[in-house]
Amino acid sequence: MNSAPMTSHRLGRGDCLHVAARPVRVLADQGTLWVTQDGVPADMEVDAGSERDFQCHGGLTIGTFGGEAALRLLPLPEHDAATALRRLRRWLGIVHRKVQP
Repeated sequence: MNSAPMTSHRLGRGDCLHVAARPVRVLADQGTLWVTQDGVPADMEVDAGSERDFQCHGGLTIGTFGGEAALRLLPLPEHDAATALRRLRRWLGIVHRKVQP
């Protein structure tokens, strides 16, 4: 279960919000948002009243289309595959260290 709180943000004309690489749901309460995800060539548009999930292997930059906007960010739990891969890397690192003299 995810215990991280939802955060609210207001953006004015020309403001941007940078979000670290982590799975997150972007909920647009007012205005139209543009979202750029590091490593993804196409930007996404999130209109007022809608939401979009980002798995965020890179960070996000969120801005507005010319006006003000209000949004909420809800941290999401990582997918099971991402968690399993991280655990496997950690396990392989432990095995690798034990094998070396």
